[in-house]
Amino acid sequence: MGKVVIRRRNNRNVVDKFKGSLFANKDGIRVGNKLFEMKKIKGLSTFLKRFVEFVYENNVVMIRTEFSSFLVSNFFDLCCS
Repeated sequence: MGKVVIRRRNNRNVVDKFKGSLFANKDGIRVGNKLFEMKKIKGLSTFLKRFVEFVYENNVVMIRTEFSSFLVSNFFDLCCS
């Protein structure tokens, strides 16, 4: 399960908030029905053990996971390197 907050990159206004099951595969990171394509994800970082944040298109996406965000980060590194 993941909780997502999407904010505009230039002014930090909240664009969308939702939650859903978190899946990661070679195509991208999926939370609920929303797919964040791997090729469009930039600057993925983790903080406070359960948060993953990255730039996606013109937005900043923050995902709070129920497990360690390090798992998502490692998966991203394996798929994109």
